[in-house]
Amino acid sequence: MSNEEYWDAFLGVNLDRVDPDTDLIIGFEEERQARKLIMIPSESMAPRAVRQALGSVFNNVYAEGYPPLRMTRDEESTLLDIPHQLAYYRRYADRRFYKGVDYVHFVETLAQRRCAHCFANERVSGSDIYVNVQPLSGAAANLAVYDAVVDVGDVVMGMDLYQGGHLTHGSEFN
Repeated sequence: MSNEEYWDAFLGVNLDRVDPDTDLIIGFEEERQARKLIMIPSESMAPRAVRQALGSVFNNVYAEGYPPLRMTRDEESTLLDIPHQLAYYRRYADRRFYKGVDYVHFVETLAQRRCAHCFANERVSGSDIYVNVQPLSGAAANLAVYDAVVDVGDVVMGMDLYQGGHLTHGSEFN
């Protein structure tokens, strides 16, 4: 099977071809949300642009850690100088635990700045506000498991980070 055939068969197929039933149900849910006023805060409607960003290829990237500190301090024009930033990143690395996050840095840093700007006021500028835009991750999952199966005084052993463990298994980074 060629790369193009593989892509067409598995990676490039739309949901309506892979699973028309799920696609149909998603359509029903879209209509329900468009026609009804839902007063539950956690179910507020996300704008299409937000849903597009959340459903983008960044969904395939695991980016544990944070963007380079230098990027968070750069002016936006310097931050968006993609060739400059990539050259710097390739030379000096970053604070992430996995590679392949070259462009995640840009999106995360822009999101941090834009959120900070939303909370800025006459007393506190956006550059003085720290924002973490990362969702809950393995740490919350581990705590849920500990709460469910571990009693007070029990001992939990975890693998070292460099042997496949998670940050919450006692890593000095955490």
